[in-house]
Amino acid sequence: MKRREYETYDAYLAHQAAKARKPSVRRRLAARWSKDVRRFRGLFALAIEAVPVGSSVLCLGARYGAEVEAAIQLGYRAIGIDLVPCEPLVVAGDFHDIPPAAVAAVSPVKLVFCNAVDHVYDLKKFADEVRRVLAPGGCFLAVLAIGNYGAYESLRLDSPDEFLTEFVDFEILHRTSNGRVYGGERVAILMRKPEGRP
Repeated sequence: MKRREYETYDAYLAHQAAKARKPSVRRRLAARWSKDVRRFRGLFALAIEAVPVGSSVLCLGARYGAEVEAAIQLGYRAIGIDLVPCEPLVVAGDFHDIPPAAVAAVSPVKLVFCNAVDHVYDLKKFADEVRRVLAPGGCFLAVLAIGNYGAYESLRLDSPDEFLTEFVDFEILHRTSNGRVYGGERVAILMRKPEGRP
């Protein structure tokens, strides 16, 4: 695991928000909206058996909200948070300190989704926030970009196990990889929070 060093937490926040504000990134995300929604629908299909349609979903690091739209199309109640909001699907929020209003909008949160783990500053704090907002018995669906470390990523995971060390109390329900172990590997992991844990 490799972490990008920042002078302050505010410097981290500014660096991460800068990507979402770049015109080239905004154009790219807008151009691939339909494709992203279809891809996210496929990912959420992994959770349908464990998290019934109609349940509530909170998407972390949701950018323009393609994952939120995908969840809504499948029949979930969903909202996303991101440092740079894109309302109405994505409201302002930091996944290291998830705003109560976002949680209240879809409470009780039965599924947390994150496709931006490589942008996490503090993996332990992030994991604690997922635990805090997720209802007992709820699920967390994470998509990990293994080995990804470009200009804006703040965390490089070399193995899914580095991520899973923060979730040893969760039950893994599903784990899949796109098989690109020498570059561009994406691993989707669906796990359940213990029932008795608030």
